[in-house]
Amino acid sequence: MHTGPMRRFDSATCPNCRTDFDCLPVEGDEDGNCYVVFPVTACATCGVLLCPCCDQFTCECAQVHCSEHVILVPDGTPNPLKCCAACASECAPLELPFEPAAMCPDCGSIDLVGELADHGVDPDTGYHDAQELFRCLACGARGPAEDAEAKAPTKIAAQRETAAAIPARQTA
Repeated sequence: MHTGPMRRFDSATCPNCRTDFDCLPVEGDEDGNCYVVFPVTACATCGVLLCPCCDQFTCECAQVHCSEHVILVPDGTPNPLKCCAACASECAPLELPFEPAAMCPDCGSIDLVGELADHGVDPDTGYHDAQELFRCLACGARGPAEDAEAKAPTKIAAQRETAAAIPARQTA
């Protein structure tokens, strides 16, 4: 036999993304007002209430923002940083040194993946024989990883000019 008050549940729809939520608990106060407990977070920029299904992002400052306030900050990677306006204004562009990436010797693409060729145990030496390989995603070429490693350009040593010694002025 159940002696406590029975909990009530109801449904609700998010006003932003129109997602339906079922079996949400109904709470009430001492004045008889009832409401559905709906999990939302306010956008730190505009205050719009966001449910877990709404388009949103969490900035590096740990604040939740709606996707309308995202600012993409390039950081030299394929996926730029997602920042709010305050954090984006603090980002300083970095001059990253260019390091040549490995590239396909056939087509010049840098879209490569590494693979490992396992040749088993060499019967003559008893050592495990394996080789690192590359596979080009652009043209499908395969080969030893050493063939795809980019060769750094040879640096040309600076030529120092030696100026003729200028005689010092003598003061009399």
